[in-house]
Amino acid sequence: VPPSWCKRGNGKVWASVKRKIATSLRYKLLVLVLFPMIMVVFLTVGFVVYWSQDFSQNQLLRRVHTDLNVAHASFVRLQNDYLNQLERLAVSHAFYTAFANRDVNRIQDQLLVMRKTTGFDFVNVTDLHGRWILTNQAAPAGVSKLGPLHRQVVTWGKSGVDIEVYSA
Repeated sequence: VPPSWCKRGNGKVWASVKRKIATSLRYKLLVLVLFPMIMVVFLTVGFVVYWSQDFSQNQLLRRVHTDLNVAHASFVRLQNDYLNQLERLAVSHAFYTAFANRDVNRIQDQLLVMRKTTGFDFVNVTDLHGRWILTNQAAPAGVSKLGPLHRQVVTWGKSGVDIEVYSA
């Protein structure tokens, strides 16, 4: 059976609780012990909620950062692999003799083999101004975009590889 003060209306219940706390030493001691414990529980729950959200966000950021580092490292490795394949073709004796003799058909055959084995969409030989040379096209030869990589190759003579994304 619930105590008599629980059966009254809400306003009356609160007034009854206040009166019991004010008049009874037992209830005063109970409030003095329970109030700090209840406050500690609420503060602990609040801190745990805050910490778990902060921890989850930090874990997510670490994972994204790690995934981006792995993707970047594999992309750089792939670029270096492509550059090494292009350099091996450029320093090969067959390419050198075909280039020295201006044998367009042999150069195009070697570039075709390079495209098929490496998965390149296109490989072009250009002059210092970006104009395609040694092509056997009937139409005028194309021109490559002169970007930072081209300036690096022309200025310092350092070989390089670049990735460009084209829209369909």
